[in-house]
Amino acid sequence: MVDRFSFAEHGVTHAPGSAVAAMDPWFPPRNASGTTTNASPIADLTPEDFGADPTGAADSTSALQAWVDELAAASVASSLFSGCGKSKSPAGTYKLSAPIQVPLCFGLELDFKYATLLQTGNNMPILEYTGITSHQFAVRRAVFKYATQQTPASPHSIALAFNGGVGSGGFYNWEAGQLYFQNCYRGIGQYDTTIVNPLWGFDIHHVTWDQSNTGACIKIEQTAAGQPRCSLRHLYMSGQANTTEELISMSAVDSLHMTDIEFIQYHRRVMLLGNVATSTLSGIRTEAGSLTTAFEGLICLQNGNYSISDLRTYNHTGGNNTILLRLINSGYVMVDVWEGDNITPSGATLWAVGGDNTGRLSVRRPQLTGPTAMVQVGLETAGVLDRWGQSVFIPTKAGIPTDADFAVVQDGQLCLDKTNSRLYVRNGGWHYAALT
Repeated sequence: MVDRFSFAEHGVTHAPGSAVAAMDPWFPPRNASGTTTNASPIADLTPEDFGADPTGAADSTSALQAWVDELAAASVASSLFSGCGKSKSPAGTYKLSAPIQVPLCFGLELDFKYATLLQTGNNMPILEYTGITSHQFAVRRAVFKYATQQTPASPHSIALAFNGGVGSGGFYNWEAGQLYFQNCYRGIGQYDTTIVNPLWGFDIHHVTWDQSNTGACIKIEQTAAGQPRCSLRHLYMSGQANTTEELISMSAVDSLHMTDIEFIQYHRRVMLLGNVATSTLSGIRTEAGSLTTAFEGLICLQNGNYSISDLRTYNHTGGNNTILLRLINSGYVMVDVWEGDNITPSGATLWAVGGDNTGRLSVRRPQLTGPTAMVQVGLETAGVLDRWGQSVFIPTKAGIPTDADFAVVQDGQLCLDKTNSRLYVRNGGWHYAALT
């Protein structure tokens, strides 16, 4: 999204008294002679102008709501960018007792200058977008914090929530950046997943979730594929203690781009992507975490084509038959550069790649180190392994393989049963890699 604070900054000027000037929220109202009649354009309004207390002593819910309503109404009236709402007190605290609801808006940019939005209520959002068909809006530089720890028992404690209600339309071309989330159940997501309004063209970037959050950091569920141009970049998620939700869960996205995402001290699957037509992931790092549920994938990719580069896995402990990268009904999956160290199974086998009904898989330049009990690849039949490392050859035979079929046998060997189209791996004996 373009940082746009005034038309004048971009070389655009309007004749005093013109209709365009009257609609320009940055253009101070002037009379026909050019004299300024109001030196404070709407974009310069601050929460303090409506009585907000930046010290956090008094409740500022009504004041912030009035501030947002004023800016949103101006954005709709002008049908142009309404500018950036500003806080006079960087790093201040606004105490809330109810969600701040953002109605229909066009181009509304809320910049809190790193102020803390402290929600004292429970089971409710902090900032809630309610105006469906809103577009070109942004929220930046804010700390979203609940006064008390929210849990899955408070499912509506979604700090930055989208709640369009019943009706058509969604939220288009929006941005959330330079945010910090604390004591949340969920960070960013829909308020009511049974009434889903599409989120299109979003850019979520430079966001941190600390160890106090108990649910998904981002959970965006769509009803159908086709939500285009979505981007997640420069995200840091640390120490989530939840055991019920993925840290990132997204579905039905037409094109998704993820760059520089870190998951630190996780305790279950960190990412679930489904029904993604085309997705590119770069710079995905997981470190100092564990996975215990058998056949669960640390990263799970479903129903789409995925291109992954610079995947890093460090200090990971996996339970028996857990999987680092799980593929389900995927089309083409390409992994280029996969580095990992100290990958340790707590049971007999830990899989690097596993899944079912995958079209084609290519893994280039893998450098994964761990005990010999870690099996590199296990794919159920519909999958075709194009490459593991620089080159790979998978022998075939009719029927279940046995040691007698090979001159030399060792754990980790693969063999394809061409009669039943099933892939087998040797680990003490020959086992069908059925990871369903």
